[in-house]
Amino acid sequence: MTSPRVQPAAPPAAAHQPGAVGRTRWFIIWLAFAGLTINYLDRSSLSVALPFMGKDFHLSSTQQGFVFAAFFWAYDFFQLAAGWYVDKVGPRRSFTIAAICWSVFTMATALARGFWSLITVRFLLGAGESPAPSTAAKVVATWFPVRERAFATSVWDSGSRVGAVIALPIVTLIVAVTSWHTVFIVIGCLGLLWALVWWKVYRGPREHPSCTAAEADYIESGGARAAANDDEAAAALSWRSLFRYRAVLSMMFGFFCLNSVIYFFITFFPSYLVTERDFDLLQLGFFGAVPGICAVVFGWLGGLAADRAVRRGHTVNRVRKVTIVGA
Repeated sequence: MTSPRVQPAAPPAAAHQPGAVGRTRWFIIWLAFAGLTINYLDRSSLSVALPFMGKDFHLSSTQQGFVFAAFFWAYDFFQLAAGWYVDKVGPRRSFTIAAICWSVFTMATALARGFWSLITVRFLLGAGESPAPSTAAKVVATWFPVRERAFATSVWDSGSRVGAVIALPIVTLIVAVTSWHTVFIVIGCLGLLWALVWWKVYRGPREHPSCTAAEADYIESGGARAAANDDEAAAALSWRSLFRYRAVLSMMFGFFCLNSVIYFFITFFPSYLVTERDFDLLQLGFFGAVPGICAVVFGWLGGLAADRAVRRGHTVNRVRKVTIVGA
């Protein structure tokens, strides 16, 4: 069973001039980028702070692995329902509630007193963060025409890399100046502040006060998802039936391979640099950021190249395949 290929209707000539219709959609996606940056800053903070928490917890490498894994047990399990949840309540509410939850559980890490309390707060953090990627993907589908989606996706997705990168200098600086407890309080408060901004600012294109009618027309004519063009038959599909689509299975396999590499860098990489390479705080903050910086730069370049290829007339199917397989 293959996924249907539905090409959006050709937009009117005026819609080919994106600069003339407004740029509110880019403000929205950069705000989502900020949310994903804080999201990954929260989840990466423990991996950076953990080498300096040893005198309080005395965790073995195996115990540290279980602490990191607790986050992903919850994250993976709750993501199965996260997409349904985002569709049901909408990006404004889902992102706000998720940010509040993950911020509270991040701050609760400062109260941890041992192995099992760390396991608990990390599990709850994984549950709280699980709706974030689905929400960002929904924002792109709602706010962007097909020919701009690749770069828009690379923007919010790069927030995960930026969050992991800035966790190194931020956490090491806070630990050096105060203590590891302060790290989680500061980062948690930052997430609560972002949640307030997102709730205040986010609306759909037709409801947003800064989005002109011309920009909303441009977005919708380019294939963006809206209540008026949602496929009722697609909405009625059971989630189990999605596993029969080749596109879904291929993306699952691709993300499995990708994340097996990425999550090494946001879990054990800082500990490796400190314990095996004897890096001090300054070296950890500098060299530990190199993989993430490269990921951000080339992610944006890949998004720009993919959108340019679509605008030149190449099919979305071919562009996505070449970009993903080539990368």
